[in-house]
Amino acid sequence: MTGRTYTPEMAVDLRVPFEPRFSPDGRFLAFRVEPIGHRSRDRTSAIFVMATDGSTAPRALTGSEENNTSPAWSPDGNMLAFLSDRPERGTSQLHVIPAQGGEALRLTELKGGVANIAWSAGGRSLLFTARRRSLAGQPDPDTEVKVAGERWRPHGIARVPAMGGAPELVGPDACHVWCFALSPDGRSMAAMVSENEDLAGLWDNLRLVVSVVDSGPERELLRLTGFPGPVSWSGDGSHVAVVGSRVPDVNATNVLVVNVATGDVTVLDDRGMSPSWAAFRGDELLVHSVEKQRSRLDVTDVRGSEWEPLSFGPDVDSGWIDAGPNVDVHAQALAFAVARPQRPADVYVSIGDTTSRLTDLNPQLDSVALADMQPLEWVATDGTTVHGWLMLPPGSMSSGRLPLVTAIHGGPSWHWGNWFHGSWHDWDRFWPRTATPSSCPTLVAPPDVAARSPARTALTSAAGTSATSCPASMCLSNGAWRTRTGSASAAGRTVAS
Repeated sequence: MTGRTYTPEMAVDLRVPFEPRFSPDGRFLAFRVEPIGHRSRDRTSAIFVMATDGSTAPRALTGSEENNTSPAWSPDGNMLAFLSDRPERGTSQLHVIPAQGGEALRLTELKGGVANIAWSAGGRSLLFTARRRSLAGQPDPDTEVKVAGERWRPHGIARVPAMGGAPELVGPDACHVWCFALSPDGRSMAAMVSENEDLAGLWDNLRLVVSVVDSGPERELLRLTGFPGPVSWSGDGSHVAVVGSRVPDVNATNVLVVNVATGDVTVLDDRGMSPSWAAFRGDELLVHSVEKQRSRLDVTDVRGSEWEPLSFGPDVDSGWIDAGPNVDVHAQALAFAVARPQRPADVYVSIGDTTSRLTDLNPQLDSVALADMQPLEWVATDGTTVHGWLMLPPGSMSSGRLPLVTAIHGGPSWHWGNWFHGSWHDWDRFWPRTATPSSCPTLVAPPDVAARSPARTALTSAAGTSATSCPASMCLSNGAWRTRTGSASAAGRTVAS
């Protein structure tokens, strides 16, 4: 295979999409595009709009000099709300702009900025989270000694008119709100809350609460532990779903479905996978999971009684669907960002039985020779199944035995998936290329090995390999790396350390 060599310079010039959002009628899609590399310490991104049938090219709704994020359509589809740090870099404020383009109107000017925006059901106002002291017009305490970990800035849910006005606190009465979601009728809200924003304080202290907007105290539905995820309401407002863990089994992550009226909790079977995101589409539930090293979407009911895997064609099924804020649901349509082994993420839509790619954000890679990814699987001495990827230099199949670089994920969770491994922190596409010994990377050891011997890094090499050959790259997942004193086993070869 011939072509240009993939370089770090190419990596920082990549563009990737986030947050696809359907218009209320499903005809248009808003999403933001962000470069991998930034020329200053502050991030930049732009929001685009295009037709979901691909009949129009992406149209920039904002500039790209600031960080413009979180597009949200008004209920009538005429306006888009978004967050932007254009007034003060690094601090996002709430803005609205006509969906056809025009001048943006800033709605907030709060210290610390805002997050988690949502339109009210009638479209007359927007809800968001912001610091409680800022909403009350109170300055931060003026102390001579400032310790970041002791200066709690809890956020509450506030509301502001869509045409501008003073923001007002909606609730809850106290605590820190991590995220929230309005019920389909807009009358209730479910929120993930804790005493403050201290991550260390989330142990068995993350609460899912529900309340009526503007009236009444919140009611606790569920107590979780760990970092909060998004909340999703069923189409009829009878259930909410979250993905999380509960004490005492904090290592297990499950989809939990709560009956809002009764508080009954159904823990869905993980089916031997790792669920990472769940959202209702009407009254059926979509669940994103990781099976070995691949992502998948399944549909089930609120009891998890039957599961149906969703297929979107070979282009998507062979790639990685990025979950969380990068998936959106509309009637029988889905929008998502999909990265493939040979390509960074693009925006796809699936409407009925048809799945289409809407963007081609990195056409410069068409002429670049990229390594192939081959899945590996073997059983460790303790019976643990270890999964990995082998990436060979382009055109190396006839090159004989090659040097090997191993990139080991330290665990105890997460993984290397079948996405494009060539970004600022994901270097595996740089390894399998023409290199000299001085430029070859080293064996990346897991944290437990590095702690015992920081110098234990080595470039493993197969016997009889030319010193100027292109190295192969192997990614190991699951944190299942096993060692013996004085040596480490990599791809069947023991290397002295």
